[in-house]
Amino acid sequence: MTDLSAADRGTHFARPGMPQGAMASMLAAWALAETDPARGWTEMETLLENQWPDGMVPHLIYHEPSDAFPSDGLWVTGRPVTTSGLTVPPLAGLVLLRLHRALPDPRAAALVAAVDRWHGWFGTHRDPEGEGLAAILHPWESARPDAADWTEPFAQVPTEGVAQYLPDGAGPDQARAVWLIERFRSLGWETAELHSESPFCVVDPGLNAVLIRSCEDLATLAEELGDTETAELNRDRAVRTRTALETLGDGGRYLPLDRVSGHLIGTSSAGTVLPKIAGLPVTAEAHGPVEPWVALLLDGGAALPAATSALTG
Repeated sequence: MTDLSAADRGTHFARPGMPQGAMASMLAAWALAETDPARGWTEMETLLENQWPDGMVPHLIYHEPSDAFPSDGLWVTGRPVTTSGLTVPPLAGLVLLRLHRALPDPRAAALVAAVDRWHGWFGTHRDPEGEGLAAILHPWESARPDAADWTEPFAQVPTEGVAQYLPDGAGPDQARAVWLIERFRSLGWETAELHSESPFCVVDPGLNAVLIRSCEDLATLAEELGDTETAELNRDRAVRTRTALETLGDGGRYLPLDRVSGHLIGTSSAGTVLPKIAGLPVTAEAHGPVEPWVALLLDGGAALPAATSALTG
């Protein structure tokens, strides 16, 4: 297994001068369920302590200032600990269940409640019309930022007026990434209005598949803890999202939907076969690069060392 010690700050994992990454933390906690589940519970506790009041869990948490792009000064989110204003696919339900099976912990009930609120946030803020599918508003939110899925919709994002926030040698995609952040910052972040005001708004089958699985695993854990209300709510969410995701099926895979244009995006990336982990029928193969965390989900865990390698570089 990948050695995480070089990035261990005691309560969270982050390389020196870098923020805590939500995806990396969840993968680390997953790995620690096998070796040090008590430390895994602490990792999830630190991550979820930085949840926003509206339920969103940010994709970056700056426990110390960072000049690395994107720097802590870019976000201006007004949180007690500086965070980004974007999120990631919610692996948390899967991780908490694995930690619980390895070592039951008295922190579980509070963390289940936090993840339940995160699941609910996807419905209120990323599916305001109640279609059953959550959208991403920035390629970074997919945890697959370089996937071909986003090329066409991302090209519609402007690049002007953000040069002062970019590192030397930055290209147009970095300019678009910052333009979106500036747009969301101007709207005040904590509002469902972002969904209708973003020029990039795409239903990612991969994120929705993770959401389904996270809801199902959280429901199982909640039921084991005696919280039948949370269990039922999350099972209902999973059924609703699965039914909606089935409408994006095409040739054994599931296509992203550009909510701005209303068109399906005809790609064949790893994200289009990720619904396999939510129990949807998948007969196609992934094409192009497959991110380690995606490989982890698709192969049942054998890719875990590679998936955690981003923590230590």
